[in-house]
Amino acid sequence: MTPGFVTRAPDACAEEPASSAPLNAAQTSQTAQTAQPASRGQALVGLFWLVALSLLGQGLAMSFAPAVPGSVIGMLLLLLALCVIRRVPEPIAQASRTLIGLLPLFVVPAGVGVIEQSGLGLHDLAAIAVGVLVSTGVGLIAAGRIAERQVR
Repeated sequence: MTPGFVTRAPDACAEEPASSAPLNAAQTSQTAQTAQPASRGQALVGLFWLVALSLLGQGLAMSFAPAVPGSVIGMLLLLLALCVIRRVPEPIAQASRTLIGLLPLFVVPAGVGVIEQSGLGLHDLAAIAVGVLVSTGVGLIAAGRIAERQVR
């Protein structure tokens, strides 16, 4: 097994083995200090790979497929890599967890742009509403079918 790769999700119900002696405050502090830098280092390695794949996607988009955004190509490359290795490397998992925690901050600039430009889309409000409703419906149907297949 390659170190640094997650083979399965940790069991949340599994009990920790009881140790014969409890850790004192100095041992607990030392354990926390030694675990934190490795975690940050792994998250930085994962972030490096995410950015590298995004940049590779940008380069491919500029060279071959100008109609497809480079970030989408980068995500497809990430998906392909994860499908090939059939697991999520721990550095990428840690970077992803960090980015998911920050996701609301990524939505703020788009929300500000929508509010600022809200007067521009009033004459197209019916078309926008139909597009939102149709795409939401298609997304719900697709998610439901995928969930059904996963349950079987």
